[in-house]
Amino acid sequence: MLHARLYRCWCPGLSSISICAVLGVSLALPSTVAADPLGECQLTSPNQVAVTACLQADLAAADQVMAGALQRLQQRADELDQVTGRPEARAAVDESQLQWQAFRESDCRVRFALAAGASGAGHFALSCAISRSTKRCRRRSMAS
Repeated sequence: MLHARLYRCWCPGLSSISICAVLGVSLALPSTVAADPLGECQLTSPNQVAVTACLQADLAAADQVMAGALQRLQQRADELDQVTGRPEARAAVDESQLQWQAFRESDCRVRFALAAGASGAGHFALSCAISRSTKRCRRRSMAS
């Protein structure tokens, strides 16, 4: 049976939900949904290698949604800058994104470090990055 993990995000400038579906194959659809990306991947993957691949695919999907939302926000900022004649909005959006990316990397590095090199430590870091990206996209759309 095909199982899809969906990352949804209301994105600025769109009236519908942008959805990135990452498909995984499982024999049975789990009756409960895990609260985090790592839990979802563990439910649908037969081994650690498959969990890693699942998380990497989910991160790519989450980052793709984020990139689309960022591009739309940058376009809005460019339009505002053009109307006002001040190049402040785009610069603020770009700086905010750079600082957020540094935060995500640092925060997720802590999760990796706290796993003390145990097997699956990389899974914690990947799951963290996925969660941070989906939350960022939701927060950006609420601010628009």
